[in-house]
Amino acid sequence: MQTPVEKERCTGCWACANGCPAGCISMEPDEEGFLYPKIDAAACTDCGLCRRVCPAARSVPVEGDVPKAYALHALDRELLEGSASGGGSTLLAQRMLERGGVVFGAVFDEAFLVYHGRIENMAELERFQGSKYPQSAVGDVYRQTKALLERGTPVLFTGTPCQIAGLRAYLARDYEGLLCQDLICHSVPSPRVWRAYLSELERAHGGRAASVCFRHKAEGWT
Repeated sequence: MQTPVEKERCTGCWACANGCPAGCISMEPDEEGFLYPKIDAAACTDCGLCRRVCPAARSVPVEGDVPKAYALHALDRELLEGSASGGGSTLLAQRMLERGGVVFGAVFDEAFLVYHGRIENMAELERFQGSKYPQSAVGDVYRQTKALLERGTPVLFTGTPCQIAGLRAYLARDYEGLLCQDLICHSVPSPRVWRAYLSELERAHGGRAASVCFRHKAEGWT
């Protein structure tokens, strides 16, 4: 069968890959390095679940009034300087971990590619801090989130608006223990382009990258 939605409408949110009961949908890079769903036609049962969980394939009504906007920043100087902007995401993550919950968000792997990881204690919180601009590999974290919520474990999930829409479409109902935090997103660059850029820097400087910071404070906040 065809993918749940046309490529030009697909956001690469991974909802279809998480929702497929046959496990026949994988996320593969296209010629530009962006991740899109690919269906194994031989394994597909044509159940239609991938279309039902695809947020781009259906319209979702927005209910309620427009909420008020609030601004905040962390008072802890070390936390503030280690964060991309005001440290609000870290403060929310700290509170969730204090409640015995689990935090999902974008982290780097050993090669500084971005994926969605799981954090369960304060010692891991540093991995969660800071902006990570390339498209992240979501993997099976929607399934993990649902399993935790079904057990009554609270969850903070941070991602792009498309990823939050994908998670909510996959869950198909509201959970009291779920706190979602999405970003003001201007789209994501290709993981392949990001890796090529980092490799170019490594060649120019004659060594491997030791760390990555997209928004450092070495010259101040402006």
